[in-house]
Amino acid sequence: MKNKTWFNAFVVMALFGVGFHMFLLTQSNTPYNTLSYDYFIALAYGETGSKNLPTSIYLNYRLFDSVFESTILFVVTAGILFMGKSDKDVR
Repeated sequence: MKNKTWFNAFVVMALFGVGFHMFLLTQSNTPYNTLSYDYFIALAYGETGSKNLPTSIYLNYRLFDSVFESTILFVVTAGILFMGKSDKDVR
């Protein structure tokens, strides 16, 4: 019975949080952050030399982020494969 009470309290709090967030979104005049939008529109071509805005963001601004994400994914996959082998396969 105690677990059901905690679950009900969690559901009520989650619904309240989602409802409050939706209320705040409807009160805003702009649906997105204009600061980063204006920055990329104004300076992306001059800083990167790319006429295509998504390409300049992905390949120039987020290059190291993408490289490190793929490196972490490779290391985690290799670790899971190594840990999944039995002792007979490792020796």
